[in-house]
Amino acid sequence: MKKFLVPTDFSETSKNAARYTAQMLNGKRGTQIILYYVYDGSTASPDGTLLSDEDDKDREIILQQALHNIKLDLLELTDTDITTVTEKGDSLIENIERYVRHNGIDLVVMGITGATKLEQIFMGSNTLRLVNEGVCPVMIFLQMQLM
Repeated sequence: MKKFLVPTDFSETSKNAARYTAQMLNGKRGTQIILYYVYDGSTASPDGTLLSDEDDKDREIILQQALHNIKLDLLELTDTDITTVTEKGDSLIENIERYVRHNGIDLVVMGITGATKLEQIFMGSNTLRLVNEGVCPVMIFLQMQLM
């Protein structure tokens, strides 16, 4: 089975990258999309509410529900198997690298946003760091901002 990891931060850009992946894989048998979110002790919920360390169980439920909502949207676009994963961690890149290695991920699809190259570099720094690490192929979904 070919596995496609789609990290999300619940931004419209990351959702569009997930939609693109779902459409790309529609009708392709033996594929799986994994919607992936890494949170730390100071994570905000998808609605912007700041969550503290004491809220770990609530955080996990809120994040899983938010990922499930994205999954439901994607299932309207594809027949591909979709799973959701949340992990607590200090570094998005380190968590992704570890997940890729331990789960046999074939491709990571990430989105970046920007109107200029400078904005793309700053806004897509995690994406570019992951590319530099070379753990597995990374597809960058670029969403341009209109000025």
